[in-house]
Amino acid sequence: SSDTEDSAKNSGRISEKYSFFFSQGDHLERLFSKENYDDAVTLYEEQQIYFTKSENRKKYLTTLNALASNYNDPISDQVDAKIKAFESISAPQNRDGWPKTKELLDATRTIIGNYPNKVFFKDAEYRLPTIDTLKSKFDAAEGALKLGAHKVLSTYDIFDDQPFFDVYPVALEPKTALSNNFDALSGKLALIIHDSCIVFKGHAPSAGFTDEFGSEFG
Repeated sequence: SSDTEDSAKNSGRISEKYSFFFSQGDHLERLFSKENYDDAVTLYEEQQIYFTKSENRKKYLTTLNALASNYNDPISDQVDAKIKAFESISAPQNRDGWPKTKELLDATRTIIGNYPNKVFFKDAEYRLPTIDTLKSKFDAAEGALKLGAHKVLSTYDIFDDQPFFDVYPVALEPKTALSNNFDALSGKLALIIHDSCIVFKGHAPSAGFTDEFGSEFG
């Protein structure tokens, strides 16, 4: 009854009082027919013991599968496309591929984060199986890009107008990354300074500097 529904919702639960004439399964079907899908998923969690009994699982399987499809079908093709996209990701990766990779990682993170974290979807019968494949692909790609970061950081133009940590596809802790690449970066900076001094020394006479001043460099 509506009074029972209001009482249940006021208690913070979806479950109501059940009897021979109105079971948890009847309640599930009513919620589903009214398109109260989130409430139906919550009811399954509250009444998990009931719905996982073999006889009840079999009896309400059509409704349970339809409930799962309501969440899984709209994202299934998108998940498949993202899984395929990860096949082209490798590390270390050239800079021209970073924007597309970052976009893929961000979109995948959103898909995974939005997938319902409910007991209902932890059941293999109702869970979209490819969501776990996508999570594995995401973790592998992110891990490889983090491990390969030192190779691209050591060759990155430190005078580039776009800071490395702003454009690299995965988030890195700058202090740690710079510390791990200190030798390569300091050597590169020293070479740049040395080359700049040589150029400056070559132009010193024409610029009016004395030989004594120029001899300070190189």
